[in-house]
Amino acid sequence: MRMKKPILTSLLAASAAIFASIADAGVLFYNTGSASGWSSNNINSNCSVTTSTSVSYQGSSSMRCQATFNGNYNGRYHAMKVRNPFGGENDTRWIGFAFYLPTSHTFVSESMWLMQTIANYGPPEGFKPNIWLTINDTNLRLTRQSGPVTSATKTTTTVLSNLTKGRWYEVVMKIHLDDDSTGDIDVWVDGVLEASSSGPNYFDSVSKTLRVDFGIYCTTWYQKDSLPDPAGSPRNVYFDEIRIGDANSSQSEMDPSQGSGGDVIIDDGSTGYSDSGNWTVSTASGGYNGDYKHDGNSSTNKWAAWKPTDAGSALNGTYKVYFYWKAWSNRASNATVRIYHVNGSSSNGNGAYDDYTVNMQNGNTTTGSFNQIGGTFTMNSSDYAGIVSTGSANGFVIADAVKFEKQ
Repeated sequence: MRMKKPILTSLLAASAAIFASIADAGVLFYNTGSASGWSSNNINSNCSVTTSTSVSYQGSSSMRCQATFNGNYNGRYHAMKVRNPFGGENDTRWIGFAFYLPTSHTFVSESMWLMQTIANYGPPEGFKPNIWLTINDTNLRLTRQSGPVTSATKTTTTVLSNLTKGRWYEVVMKIHLDDDSTGDIDVWVDGVLEASSSGPNYFDSVSKTLRVDFGIYCTTWYQKDSLPDPAGSPRNVYFDEIRIGDANSSQSEMDPSQGSGGDVIIDDGSTGYSDSGNWTVSTASGGYNGDYKHDGNSSTNKWAAWKPTDAGSALNGTYKVYFYWKAWSNRASNATVRIYHVNGSSSNGNGAYDDYTVNMQNGNTTTGSFNQIGGTFTMNSSDYAGIVSTGSANGFVIADAVKFEKQ
């Protein structure tokens, strides 16, 4: 089994740092939800980018991007921050960020961009993007553009449908830039690979270093004197835990959940995970980071444990706990999950705990998902989560990733 890097949210850097130069080999840029620390601005009239302390994903702040429609203004509506340089042809780059749609957000059909890679190609084209991520109604979409700069071809892929407001989304992108069939883009949302787009994503016969912009761009407002749906203005989106990595980075290193806010994700096979009883590694139906373990639907006693302290990120506070599995009809509908926490109603030599019966036939059957166990738990450095697999289980018991979400 390949060993996987744990996704931890305890950075030892100072919590007040706005821009961190991280020692991890693949990280080129890291911003902890601030309007400061960027290469430059891409902000037009009626738009702003500020540091907000009223909404945050990790730590105490986020980057708020706002655009307000003005019928007397004929220009563009960018509220974006720039990181330059990003990369060029044949480069592989990783991107990670979290974004939040406030409860006041109104979903409209007009396109709103969240990020773009872009360069200046000179007259007559000027600045032209080659990759961008947008929200259209409740859909998250990826578009890549290639071919001659003056007559480019666009390819759009739906990454996620049924977006909801009032919650954070965690996005990771792996991009290989090229003007031929080796070009490739993978997009993860909330730890799940949701879309892949293979093919050219860089313009022909040019040698340009791209920059990358994060924020919002209301492209359909350009040169308009009225909006099709007035409820679409103003628009606000919040960003946090923004990372850029080179070819040496990884999905786990770019994952926004490993920021400084106290959340911990431990995958099977990573530091902090342990088991007993000959669990079987499988990739048959996917899993968090591609694989998972199962108990073989065996009658023998087995256990698996996810211990944040062993992973170097001790718990201290109130948490929600999530177990990851892909639902299937051969899974156990009566798997036993054990949560060790301060107020547990039972106890043993490892501490106080409560057991929960979970149905692993329920949940996401396509990609898998994190599933919350119980309510909230007060947990300290000795507490952890586990699975008890015994002969009483009526199907395969799955051991994959566990997330401890700080409240």
